[in-house]
Amino acid sequence: MAHGSAGVSNKKGHSPERRNELLLAAVRAIRKLGAQATMSEIAIEARCSKPVFYDYFGDKRGLSKAITDKMLGDLENVFEVLLDSNKDTRETVRSAIDVFVSFAAKEPELYRFLVQGTLSPGTVNNLPPMLPSIAVVIVKYLERELTKSGHDIEPAETIAVAILGMVFSTTEWWLVVRGYLPDNYVEHLTDLVCGGLYGCGVQPTALGSV
Repeated sequence: MAHGSAGVSNKKGHSPERRNELLLAAVRAIRKLGAQATMSEIAIEARCSKPVFYDYFGDKRGLSKAITDKMLGDLENVFEVLLDSNKDTRETVRSAIDVFVSFAAKEPELYRFLVQGTLSPGTVNNLPPMLPSIAVVIVKYLERELTKSGHDIEPAETIAVAILGMVFSTTEWWLVVRGYLPDNYVEHLTDLVCGGLYGCGVQPTALGSV
């Protein structure tokens, strides 16, 4: 999946190098100030004017999307590789969850910013910027597995978004509310997800394995 456009601005007068500098400065600011940092606070911490940030990124959600592309651009590719493998279902699910949880544990403030830091009351599109692109990869995997087992693929998108929502919210609960991740956390999530997948018709064995 190509993400080359994340570092290029099509707007007249915008410099890709300057945009990248602003993104890196925003990342540093969020790490320091936390996920709830405002655009004004991020701009001040980055030693840049707020109008410049708005000019390059549009708004806080635009900044979040740009950071998602920069910081998590490889995540979609990792998911595609994992979900395209011939591993059994549990191993595949566990590996995919571990990739996401590892990022959240390493970058808790960025994780919170990308998952819920752009939410605002009355906003219609409050989906995390990372959700749709990752959901597409999971839907493809589920459709393949449901087809293999002779089940209807219609619920694949619902299942994919439900899984992501559970992983997002549960990880936020432990990192933000509790301040740590429990032992065997990834295993617990894997058990829960796999139990649901098996109940929906996804087979425990991988494509091509018997």
